[in-house]
Amino acid sequence: MLAFVDGVVTLGAVAEEQPHDTLFKETFSSPENAASHLRALFPSRLVQRVDWSSLTSLSTEFLVKELDTVQADVLLRARLVDGRECYIYVLFEHQSSEDAMMAFRVLRYVVCIWADFLKQNAKAKRLPAVIPCVLYHGPRPWKAATEVADLIELDEATRQALGPLLPSLAFQLDDLRAQSADQIQQRTASALVRLALLALRDAFETGSHLGFLRFTELVTEALEAPSGPDALATLLCYLLKVADVEPEQIRDFLTEQAGEKGKEAYVTAAEKLAERGRAEGRAEGRAEGRAEGEAKGLAKALLIQLEMKFKPLSEATVAMVQGATDEQLSDWIARAVAAETLDDVFA
Repeated sequence: MLAFVDGVVTLGAVAEEQPHDTLFKETFSSPENAASHLRALFPSRLVQRVDWSSLTSLSTEFLVKELDTVQADVLLRARLVDGRECYIYVLFEHQSSEDAMMAFRVLRYVVCIWADFLKQNAKAKRLPAVIPCVLYHGPRPWKAATEVADLIELDEATRQALGPLLPSLAFQLDDLRAQSADQIQQRTASALVRLALLALRDAFETGSHLGFLRFTELVTEALEAPSGPDALATLLCYLLKVADVEPEQIRDFLTEQAGEKGKEAYVTAAEKLAERGRAEGRAEGRAEGRAEGEAKGLAKALLIQLEMKFKPLSEATVAMVQGATDEQLSDWIARAVAAETLDDVFA
């Protein structure tokens, strides 16, 4: 098993996924993107032992049920070159400070993965390899232990005496804050993966969200890849939700750098955010037992689109949207995609 850990977020029974988590999951749940990232991160000797073409993504629901916590993570399965299976677990950590007990948390996740393996393979006599990795993008470089043995409080003489009796498990740390943007740009991962890592790296720096776009060759390369505009739209959704910039800046940059493909990626991002708004609104309506759940979702979707293109919205505009009928909202959402002004939407 190979494991990557994305920022653990402890949530209640119902919670809205954070934009950082969404970008991580949608990017690295793709075996192709995960392989691209890991091959650039792991030591070359390990990279050579994995058959990356066999990489598949698995559900982590059993971890949520077993540990009663929700985290942004990805679990992958692959074959080693000798034919044995392994698992890769990726955890994304984005708290304001590193977790001093992260090595212990990773140990718990690995044990749960093994326990689930034994449930499905009751006659197994050996356990598969699990390679854990923590992708961290907090505001400061990581300083906490990356090895379980280092968490155990002992004097050096006793530590030496215990030797192999001490539990030992280390995880691969990818600390984005300890690396410059240029260092990440120079990795051998795909353009889309490097853009996602650069966006996450700058998440805590005010005014720097668009800094990575100076790597215009990465943007162009990502758009030229298969399903490029759709894949890049995931990253644009993230920027439009967290970046302190006008949506027009992103749209104009993409159009200038990549023409119609750049514009297509922007429109796709707008549509994705609108769909998420509809889904969230319907879920809220059902949770509250309201028959108007669909209308609430449409209103939320339209407000997301309008805020992207024409923010800030006046109180009157927000009130008009929230009081509109399903038919009006559907019509306005369709117009908003191509509208140049707010008046074009409500004409």
